[in-house]
Amino acid sequence: MTTPALSTARLSLEPYTPGDEEDFVALFQDVRVSRWMGDGPCTEAEDRALFGRIFSKVYARDLFDVWAVRHEGRFVGH
Repeated sequence: MTTPALSTARLSLEPYTPGDEEDFVALFQDVRVSRWMGDGPCTEAEDRALFGRIFSKVYARDLFDVWAVRHEGRFVGH
């Protein structure tokens, strides 16, 4: 099983690529967002490690699907 790309008329959900790391970290470092995710705000290093685990554990082992959400090609969410 591989994480599929999905799309609607407005959004696309795509598997993360290594190039998405800065956007991912910026999203998770935003306390308005991170307070609702997981255990709440984490350090930047912890968020970078989390991003790395998407590839080393989640995708590598086909555990579950994780997507970068884009609108008109721009990263807008997780």
